[in-house]
Amino acid sequence: MVIVGPNPTDGQFNVFAQGEDEVSLYIYNTGGTQVFAKNYVTDNGNIEVDLQGTLSAGVYILQVRGNECNYSGKLVVK
Repeated sequence: MVIVGPNPTDGQFNVFAQGEDEVSLYIYNTGGTQVFAKNYVTDNGNIEVDLQGTLSAGVYILQVRGNECNYSGKLVVK
């Protein structure tokens, strides 16, 4: 189970990946180009992401991959 919020976001959001100690986070624009990638060590499945000023307003595809999860979803940056 993966929960992302808030969504829409201003560039700061949290990801909860139940049962994961480490996750890889990937963000793609709607054209399929990867615009962000980073590996995180979680705090009981939680990570805090701060991309303010990194992503322009728009719609992105967010992928979260771990040992037990492979999540893809829409991320809206306002």
